[in-house]
Formats: sequence, C-alpha cells, structure tokens
Amino acid sequence: MQVSVPDVGIRHLTRAIGGQQLIMFRFCKRFSSFLLLAALAMPVATFARDDHDHDHDRDHRYYDRAHKDYHHWDEHESAAYRHWMEAERHHRYVEFDHLSKADQQRYWVWRHDHSDWH
Repeated sequence: MQVSVPDVGIRHLTRAIGGQQLIMFRFCKRFSSFLLLAALAMPVATFARDDHDHDHDRDHRYYDRAHKDYHHWDEHESAAYRHWMEAERHHRYVEFDHLSKADQQRYWVWRHDHSDWH
C-alpha cells in the first residue's frame, strides 16, 4: 500500500490559492518587512539628524574643568578664540574641537584672564 503525501510546495500553494493571490501574498510579506524595518530605523535617523543640526548651529557649551564653569560658544567666543590662536599664539586657525585637551585648557585659562576681550 502506497501512502500519498500532499505536496506543500509553491506549486501546490499556487494551485490552491491562484497565481494572483500568491503574488499578492508575496507583496504583502515583503511590504510588511519593509514597514517593520522603517519603524525600527526611524528613531536612529531622528537622533542622527538632531545631532547634525546641533553641530551645524555651533551652539555648544564647553565645560572648563579648571574653573568649574561652562562656556557658551557663540560668535563672540569664536572671535575671541580666533584672536587667541592667530594674534596671541601666532598659530594657524584650527577649529576648537580639533585642539588637544591641553590646548583647549590653555585657551580657557587665557579666556578667564581676558574676560573683557571684545
């Protein structure tokens, strides 16, 4: 006696539900996977965009450990820093973020000594 095992492959599914329905089934499966991926990626993309916007504005606060205070970086601070780099130290301009921690600290010491700098 031979026992017949039902065919559960794609061909059987195609015959059972029809070609158009199979295409729709595959489309829905892929689309739902895409929606899940988008939902999981959205918080990461939002966080990265917010951080980039923050850098773009150059609206930073820096903590000065030696004097235990914060310095708000704005156009006035940027001009003072440029003066310190080029006129006081006779160095080429380098962005503050790219200075070593020691040089950043030297700037804050100078800045506290020259708080009236215009």
